[in-house]
Amino acid sequence: MSGLKRYHRHGELPAHGLALRCAASTTPYDEDVDFHDHDFIEVTVIFGGRAEHLTLHGSETITAGDVLVSPPRCWHALRRCRGLALANLMFGPELLVEELAWISADPRVGGLLLAGGGCRTVRPSAAIAAHLHTETRRLLQLNDGTERLERLARLATVLALLAPLVPVSATILPAHDAKVAALLRTLAGDLARAWSLDECAAHVGVTPSQCRRRFGRLTGQAPIAWLNRRRAEAMAADLLVSGCTVQVAAARVGWSDASYAARRFREVFASSPADYVAGRITPRRPARRSSPPPSAEANGSRRN
Repeated sequence: MSGLKRYHRHGELPAHGLALRCAASTTPYDEDVDFHDHDFIEVTVIFGGRAEHLTLHGSETITAGDVLVSPPRCWHALRRCRGLALANLMFGPELLVEELAWISADPRVGGLLLAGGGCRTVRPSAAIAAHLHTETRRLLQLNDGTERLERLARLATVLALLAPLVPVSATILPAHDAKVAALLRTLAGDLARAWSLDECAAHVGVTPSQCRRRFGRLTGQAPIAWLNRRRAEAMAADLLVSGCTVQVAAARVGWSDASYAARRFREVFASSPADYVAGRITPRRPARRSSPPPSAEANGSRRN
């Protein structure tokens, strides 16, 4: 496998104005899309074809109507692509605490896009998938940087259609806690640092107990527990992509003891690192809806 590639917002999103871009494939994909992640949020709408989607959860087949949701720094890859037609909605997470704070008041939106857990596949009904395709096509037509309000409204509609399809704990609070959302990004960007609860609280400007409470309302976890999960996820990506040893992968996320790292890894994935790597290439096929929506017209160009 080749190394993990990161797509940065400065190369994918507009340098000025609204941090939102929508692009679709001009021709169907028949080649693999290697392991990668992004420092922005990406929602991928599948118009047609099929592929195997590889994430930290394993491998599954995706087809027309499916939607892939990729929070920042969550890796994935596509294998065995066959006529895969798709569109990518890419936007900065700050939209959820600024322009779209009103829709992120729905805890399911925060849970879907910010709370961690890796990339997710959402499988809407044929009717909702058709609605998603319509809104995505309209976003593609508005991709020239004009019509700011309409572009935000279309994106909000897409998120509103997806949110009810993802069960999220009722304890998760709205994602408009800007300081905690900023802390999430800081932690994810420096996993190897020996973070303490006191340091996390200092970043938010509150006491440790208040930080734990507010962080838990947003993510459903305490700060260090959330951090350990993200470390295990990053370790899993490193093991799969680079083929390095457990000791090396653990050190890269701040765990100097391989045995300790393996125990933390098992808490997240319910398997040892070796068993996890050995089992990630087995595809599974979840239940499908009755009929897929029609394929979309291609417009624009971009990888997933």
